[in-house]
Amino acid sequence: SKSGPGDKLAAAEMGNYSDNRYAGGSIMLSTDSGLTWSDASIGAPKEGWWWQVTMSSDGARLAAIAMFGSVYISTDAGASFVMDTSIGETYDWQALTMSSDGTAVAAAA
Repeated sequence: SKSGPGDKLAAAEMGNYSDNRYAGGSIMLSTDSGLTWSDASIGAPKEGWWWQVTMSSDGARLAAIAMFGSVYISTDAGASFVMDTSIGETYDWQALTMSSDGTAVAAAA
């Protein structure tokens, strides 16, 4: 996902599958058009297999989904993430999108 001007980027790294569970994976962020990347998963729960991440046009709000997990929201440019319990806790999420201002999130299972 990328911000409006394209200088802020977000990517989900899926991790691996072993011992009958998904493990690892990261939410990666760049603030310099992809020249360097940082691991935003430090502020996110260790959900396992990050499937998709999206962001608002200014990069201030992010949403991420984990396979067989939950939807997580960040309102501080990825410094921390909180589970969005308004739509349920655990589903087999397949797709995620966010409005340009970050006030609306839609996830499909």
